[in-house]
Amino acid sequence: MKNYLKENINIIGNMSELTDSVTKNFSPEKKKEFFKRYNDLIGSMSEDAVVDIVLRELFEENYAKGGIADLLKT
Repeated sequence: MKNYLKENINIIGNMSELTDSVTKNFSPEKKKEFFKRYNDLIGSMSEDAVVDIVLRELFEENYAKGGIADLLKT
């Protein structure tokens, strides 16, 4: 059985298509950090704005290691 608390997966409320599509390939560590920041901001603005802010912060803090993100930096 999946340990949702350990992976910090958002089980309160429904995961939207947007957050599901954005986080589907994230590592458990990155997903945990995403939802921590997402839950901190979600009450103050729209979901689209929150996802945009969190993704930008994670990218700027080098959470985007590997894959296409590294290719774009060169």
